[in-house]
Amino acid sequence: MQQKKRLDVIVSFIDEGASIADIGSDHCYVPINAFNHRKIKFAQAIENKKGPYERMLREIQKANLGEEIIPSLSNGLDELSKKVDTLIIAGMGGRLIKEILHKNENKLRNIETIIVDAHNDRPILISYLESIGYHLTDNDFFYEGKIAYDVMKWGRGKPQKHYSEEEIFFGPLNLKKKEDSWVEYWRKERERIKNLLDLQDLPIDDKIKYQKILDKINSVL
Repeated sequence: MQQKKRLDVIVSFIDEGASIADIGSDHCYVPINAFNHRKIKFAQAIENKKGPYERMLREIQKANLGEEIIPSLSNGLDELSKKVDTLIIAGMGGRLIKEILHKNENKLRNIETIIVDAHNDRPILISYLESIGYHLTDNDFFYEGKIAYDVMKWGRGKPQKHYSEEEIFFGPLNLKKKEDSWVEYWRKERERIKNLLDLQDLPIDDKIKYQKILDKINSVL
């Protein structure tokens, strides 16, 4: 399966005995594998489009987990079960994940853990999750093929101190770990931004924006 490592990392971040909701479950890989590893006691698999929802149903039936996994054709957290204590939202942009959570913020009262995999706008998501009372407990930054992923696990409770601008931009734990894959990613970004800054017709506003990003990268590498 494509992106198998990413999905396995997500499963590994689920606490033993958790009750999960997988938003945008698609092939239902995460709930099925979490049950197969006997990690969870309840799962709700949510899809908002008929095609992926029907595909999800077939996968649940194929895995003989029709009684364990509750499928839901709904948007985001609109029909979130009150049993759920762990949310999984993966494979979307950070801004969209924030919108999904913000729309039903009142339904987060019972949510102890949020596992997210945002493919862009991570600083927006980090800042938002801190603002609603969660802190980053673990993350895994890695490459699968040529794509870089940063799977993050958030727990209820604010961090001991507010995340700095640097921590929000790069990821609080990434700055501490400085894993090889993370360093490689930002070295590539540094070269990409340098090439952009060399463009003669780059608008001045973009030049200022990219120079600020370059300065940030240089300050941590």
